[in-house]
Amino acid sequence: MGTQMATAMVAILSGSILLAVVFSYLSITEHERGLLLWSIAWTVYSLRFVVDLVQANLAPASMLLTVLSQLLVLATALLLLEGTGEMAGSHVPRWPLYLGALAAAWVIFAGFVRLPILYLSGPVFALRGAASILTGAMWWRNSTTTGRWGRVTGTAFIGWGIHNLDYPFLITVAWFAPTGFLIGAIFEFVIAIGALLSYFDRTRSKLAESERSYRALADNARDVIVRYTHAPEAGLDFVSAGVIGLIGYEAAEVKQHPELLLGDPASEGSIYTALAEGYDFTQRAVFRIAHRDGEFRYAEVQGGLAAIGTPQGGAATELIIRDVTDRVRADEAIQESIERYMALFQQSPSIMLLIDPRDATILGINAAGERYYGWTSAELRGGSLKRIDRFDPTEVIAEAVQKGVGAESYCIRSQMHADGSETPVEVYLAFIRISGTDVLYAIVHDITKRIEAERALEASRANLEKQVQQRTSELMSTNSKLEAATSAKDDFLTSMSHELRTPLNSVIGFSRILLQELPGPINDEQRHQIGMIEYAGRHLLTIVNQLLDLSSVEAGREIPTTTDVDVSQLASRMAGAVEPLVSEQGIALKLDIASGLHLRTDGRFLEQILWNLLGNAIKYTAKGTVSLTVRSDGDECVFEVDDTGCGMNTEQLVHAFDRFTRFRTPSALQGGTGLGLTISRRLAEQLGGTLTATSVPGQGSHFVLRLMR
Repeated sequence: MGTQMATAMVAILSGSILLAVVFSYLSITEHERGLLLWSIAWTVYSLRFVVDLVQANLAPASMLLTVLSQLLVLATALLLLEGTGEMAGSHVPRWPLYLGALAAAWVIFAGFVRLPILYLSGPVFALRGAASILTGAMWWRNSTTTGRWGRVTGTAFIGWGIHNLDYPFLITVAWFAPTGFLIGAIFEFVIAIGALLSYFDRTRSKLAESERSYRALADNARDVIVRYTHAPEAGLDFVSAGVIGLIGYEAAEVKQHPELLLGDPASEGSIYTALAEGYDFTQRAVFRIAHRDGEFRYAEVQGGLAAIGTPQGGAATELIIRDVTDRVRADEAIQESIERYMALFQQSPSIMLLIDPRDATILGINAAGERYYGWTSAELRGGSLKRIDRFDPTEVIAEAVQKGVGAESYCIRSQMHADGSETPVEVYLAFIRISGTDVLYAIVHDITKRIEAERALEASRANLEKQVQQRTSELMSTNSKLEAATSAKDDFLTSMSHELRTPLNSVIGFSRILLQELPGPINDEQRHQIGMIEYAGRHLLTIVNQLLDLSSVEAGREIPTTTDVDVSQLASRMAGAVEPLVSEQGIALKLDIASGLHLRTDGRFLEQILWNLLGNAIKYTAKGTVSLTVRSDGDECVFEVDDTGCGMNTEQLVHAFDRFTRFRTPSALQGGTGLGLTISRRLAEQLGGTLTATSVPGQGSHFVLRLMR
């Protein structure tokens, strides 16, 4: 090996070793993965030149060392690329790693079959050149974070990558080898110096940003942060902006006059004095400080020695000062409240006790309790609650403890007095905090009179229940008698059906014979009198028929017989039947009957319902229209009867279907029994349907019959 070649290889080896040492030191001190990868890369690169130096002094050359040298070149390129991604904060693609694995496999294969050096090293240096160019591009792309030295490093990497691409072709040129190594050494040093300077610039930028963030955090914090230097000259070298909210002075004023915040150095109890005496501020302490407006505030101070001393080498203390004025005043108010509470406790007319929840010890009892139990406070205080409680009180206390502070517990107990008597009491238990300790607070009410009243009430309730049972028995007996009477009435009406209808039919029949002058001629007066007899007979027969019909329906003797009924034809027939009544009344009859409607029902019941509804509508309509609508609505057949008569108000509508209900209005020109609507609803229910009504006074009524098809 020539002198120039040896010098070039030693130079580049020396540079690689130096860089390996520098980056190893940085990786150990800074604990960054990018620095660690670069330290490994330069170490591997140094090993490559050690191998090349050994190889240069062997004759013949070792294929194993050649393969090892190429593998170390590959490893160096990939490690530098990955480390750059870490340091530049950029994502490194995976394809160089995969190509590196393929190139390594090719090197091993080419060495095994002993291919020429150009074929063996060509893919290696091609990949190394590409990786170096990609590494340089990453430094340039992230130049905003790596700075101008990052751009220098990126340019050197790109140049080094281009130089690596010509290595396989110029490796056999003897005069170029030393020059090539020197060029590589130059690129190597430029890359290393640029990377180091870029790293230092970035670190310095991070430190500056960290300091700005710390100052912004300190200035924006509600607490006041200060740094007090002890030597060589005592004073404040940092005060956060929050100090103005604490004492009303700006931070610059406080730095010039520390006593505004720290107090008089000569007075006891100031922060200044505590600092001078070496107080351990890791233990929180509360100091009173003066506000600019003359009022005093309370500040909680905590801190300790600064991790880094002053630039002059002296010690410093960092303190966090928090305004706790509200808390201190609240504590004072709580203490005042406790004192006031204890005064009220003693003066309250209610029986009150304070109990230790741990062992049921009586901690205190008020004057009302002393009078009630007959023992003095001195006799009971410090003793067990068992002295006055008939039963073991620990279970009740345990339940109260389980509920916790702020919860209430309630129980009824039997408690004893000094004279040996016992009384029932109602006890309310709750926790209160006194001097930082949870104490069970009990309010006791004597419920002797209430229990006596409850017993009297229970006796009265029992007597009332007895009276209710007796009265219920009497009512049941009366109801049975009423049912028997109703049954007898129904039986009587049923049995009298023939006896009542036969004479009336005879009277009506003979009256019609006389009116037809079959026995002989009659004069006008006789015709008028006989007509009155015939009308009265028909009216009386109607009343009797309705009474008998209602009796039969309510007694359950009218059982519907369902057949297939042509509803359309039945409704048309009923409309024809009421046509004379409509003509006589001088009103219009409007029909809207759907054709072809059939229904499984009892035709007799349906005819009677429609007759009653139409007759009722005609009777209460002096002028206007009576309408009958028959339609299908899903699984139901709907019959609607409307009129433009006098209508009903809310109270009348409620009783419209009651028995013997008749409304006397000027439009009701004919009389009636008040049973038509009652019978109609009963028949509708027996058919499994519903009959409802709506009405507006002065506008008319609307009746709706719904039957399942």
